[in-house]
Amino acid sequence: MKREILFGSEVPSPQRVLSFLSTPAAGASLVFTGFVRDENENKPVDHLEYDVDRDSALPQMEEFLDTLRIPLESVFIFQREGVVPAGETTIIVGTASLGRQEAYEANRLILEFMKHRWAVWKQEVYRDGKRRWL
Repeated sequence: MKREILFGSEVPSPQRVLSFLSTPAAGASLVFTGFVRDENENKPVDHLEYDVDRDSALPQMEEFLDTLRIPLESVFIFQREGVVPAGETTIIVGTASLGRQEAYEANRLILEFMKHRWAVWKQEVYRDGKRRWL
């Protein structure tokens, strides 16, 4: 499986993501893009702050992808770091496979891994200056 896992403040272009995912064997690709909401639980959000432990996060994701039992042609993962204002992209997860069902299921499992088990932490910062770890 071809894969690319990136961290940073520069969001990759849609063309870069789709170009990477494209392979002659893939019949489907799916790209999920997450954004910072401007409101959460009735509180106005100014931005999120992401803290990434790259030394742990990269091998964690590599190991997870190695154990994923879904046949994929390619995977593209991007995680923002630092301050991300409301309305901006936080993550991109792209999967390409022989068919759409595999792409959807793999995308869902990768996102669940990122949310619950990945060495990435986020803090929500509200317009009133208060903060909360999510």
